[in-house]
Amino acid sequence: MRLFTSCLLLLLFCCTGCLDILENIVLNKDGSGQYTYTIDMSAILKEPAYKSMLMGENKGEPIKDIDTIIYGKNLSAADKGNQTALWNKVDCHVIQNEKKAIYTITVNMPFDKVEDINYLLLNMNKIINIGSGDNTNTSNDMGNAVVTYKFKKNEINRTTSDLPANVKEGLAMAKMMMGEATYRVIYQLPGKIKKADIPGATTDQKTVKTSSPYADLLDEKKNLDGTIKFK
Repeated sequence: MRLFTSCLLLLLFCCTGCLDILENIVLNKDGSGQYTYTIDMSAILKEPAYKSMLMGENKGEPIKDIDTIIYGKNLSAADKGNQTALWNKVDCHVIQNEKKAIYTITVNMPFDKVEDINYLLLNMNKIINIGSGDNTNTSNDMGNAVVTYKFKKNEINRTTSDLPANVKEGLAMAKMMMGEATYRVIYQLPGKIKKADIPGATTDQKTVKTSSPYADLLDEKKNLDGTIKFK
């Protein structure tokens, strides 16, 4: 997992727009479901600086492929806190394959209630960094703006809090680094969609797709918030 930290550093200093983020929510009628959060950094495998770094770490040997799963159940008791049952269902799948040009980190969680997603988003760094000895915060708090999902019968809602003023002051560089990076949220619902009031969303029967340049989310020019109602 130290490779993840190295990758993020290179994202900041060597290239822009080298990551895309996808939230995928598969929702059941009772509010339970499956949640995945994928960070796709495959584009960075084309960056000479990243390859040079890995070659250096491997002492000139070919870049090693990675295909590993990290389990939330292996977190420390302190990291789990009072959410042991939730963490025991979470895993993090890391894939790096140079020949296939794939570098992804995917966090998976079956959830009993939509609100479980809110906790995971704020604490995702715990499993992504497990065993790495690194404290980089990779949770999806949008720079300390909190994303909240709520569910009631035949309806799911997403909201994002405003960024604190002190955080906004330091976002100029972050926005520049994001380049053409995108942030997407896909909802797969148990019934046919009646209404989706998320700006720019596309719908198809039981699926809603939303997307935004990541820089626009940081700049608060756009958000992916709104309510979806379904039958």
